[in-house]
Amino acid sequence: MPGGIMSSTPASRSPIPYRERPLEYSPPVPCDCGTKALRWISWSVLNPGRRYHTCPLCRGSGGCNFFLWHDPPTSAFLRDLIGDLHDSCIKWKKKNEMFKSATISSDALYHELQQKLANEEKKNAALEDQVKTVRNQLETQNICIGLLVFLLAPVLWGVFSVELVV
Repeated sequence: MPGGIMSSTPASRSPIPYRERPLEYSPPVPCDCGTKALRWISWSVLNPGRRYHTCPLCRGSGGCNFFLWHDPPTSAFLRDLIGDLHDSCIKWKKKNEMFKSATISSDALYHELQQKLANEEKKNAALEDQVKTVRNQLETQNICIGLLVFLLAPVLWGVFSVELVV
């Protein structure tokens, strides 16, 4: 991206955190109102990374129109280089935000699936308990049927044997 287009962010937005706050510099530069001027960083196409001073009061609140460049003008090469770095920084910040968002979505889905799995495991355990109960009931019934057959077989055998004799 030669030329430092910087079209992806407004000129007032810094692509990197400021290393110092607008009033944390010295020696102080007074504005026309007599108060300490704020020092900002320009991210415009013509002055990327160039620091400047402005009045801390709003123009409508009794402030003045004070403006003073802190840094000298930069060469076209440095403007292009800073512009390209600015654009790359913004691009990587956007990708980072996308990855963070995807991670948050993945984490939420993971926790949702874990909850569903836990619920299904509880249902499975309940079904296994029901199967054990039914098996125990069937075993009890089989034992009862076997006992009945064992007890009734001689009686029934005796009835059949009497009828055969008669």
